[in-house]
Amino acid sequence: MRSGKVYVILGLAFAALAGIGWYFWPHGSRPMAIPTVAAEPRSAGSSGILSPPATVTIPQAKRVVQEQREERVRSIVEGRNVAIDYYGKVVDQDDHPLAGVRVRYSIQSMYFLPWLPGGKSELREIVSDGEGLFSIRGGKGFSLGFDSLAKDGYKYSPKGGRGELYSGGGAQDYKPDPRHREIFTMVKLGSGEPLIHYDAHLSLPCDGRPVRLNVLTGALADDGDFQLTLIRTPYNIVRGGPHFSWSAKIEIIGGGLVELEGTGTYRAPLEGYNRNFTVEHPADEKVWGGGLRKVFYIKTRDERYGRIRVDLDTTYQPPPAKAFLEVCLNPSPSLRNLEYAPRK
Repeated sequence: MRSGKVYVILGLAFAALAGIGWYFWPHGSRPMAIPTVAAEPRSAGSSGILSPPATVTIPQAKRVVQEQREERVRSIVEGRNVAIDYYGKVVDQDDHPLAGVRVRYSIQSMYFLPWLPGGKSELREIVSDGEGLFSIRGGKGFSLGFDSLAKDGYKYSPKGGRGELYSGGGAQDYKPDPRHREIFTMVKLGSGEPLIHYDAHLSLPCDGRPVRLNVLTGALADDGDFQLTLIRTPYNIVRGGPHFSWSAKIEIIGGGLVELEGTGTYRAPLEGYNRNFTVEHPADEKVWGGGLRKVFYIKTRDERYGRIRVDLDTTYQPPPAKAFLEVCLNPSPSLRNLEYAPRK
């Protein structure tokens, strides 16, 4: 009889140990980690027993994690907004300072929306002073764009949108410098010329044979004054395949050309012309490109001034490659004015 009681007690003890072991033994899935939440220090009551720590529910833990993620996104988004400083100067077609020009510009900035970035644009206006100068200070954002320049009796019509990027230390960021102001050129109404303006499409052999164009007539000619040469290695390529080596040379026979940077002005420069412009892209170049887009002021051998945009695509297969030209030329020798006026 006594032995039977012993077996019953041992059985109950074994069952209790088994239950405790099952509860603490690690199972297939781990419980969700709950962030530590500071609790009031435990204090002993009258009974001397410490009160249990404050507990955190699963919804509270998820809310904490969501708030942390939102704060990280907010920091990244709003970190794009940096100080906007800009220094400009407005001149006329003869490079004389132009006062009283209304410069309208916009500052783009980022702000935080739950889970998504948002953007806004603030339009502002400033007026050039007696020396044609204007300065933009005190704004904050990631880019600056110019919407218009206005003054009675003048017009401003750049070839493309103009603006600057500010992103807080990037390689392409605009570097403000009041000693080297950005130049904006406005043209007095009625000062235009009856320019020659046309587009031309060229087919280029890829073996170094040059193609010549008469810039005055727009016709291909062996005695032309604009010459473009392309060499591609290998001659036949797999389009969209491995990089290949290529080089191109742009020449003004008997004259010269100078690269136009930014939007440029309507008046060709007097100096700085070179006979040719050369570019090379070896196949193993770290930053490789299969095309070229440049704008040049030109001066021909008979002292005519103009502007040429060259778009070259070397990736055509089979040859020839293709080039597109936009030509603007003053037909009157020695005149550097490149502002267009309709023929009467």
